[in-house]
Amino acid sequence: MNEHETLQDKALLSAAAYTDFFDESGHRLDKNDIQDSLIKEGNFTQQDIEYFTSNFEVVHQQLETSSGFSAAVIKDKHIF
Repeated sequence: MNEHETLQDKALLSAAAYTDFFDESGHRLDKNDIQDSLIKEGNFTQQDIEYFTSNFEVVHQQLETSSGFSAAVIKDKHIF
């Protein structure tokens, strides 16, 4: 992976971190809701969505708490 591709991945992951993949009860959203959220919240294109879903997996997400904290653990499917 060259530097340009690495930077693209980092930008994509940064945008994805602001997307909800789970509901408030901790249940994973369905594929269509996630795609809609990636487009709306992350400004993803269809090509971005296909690349993201082929290469990465959201392992866990802490939705925003009352203190404003939120986090997402995203795994590269090709590393592990």
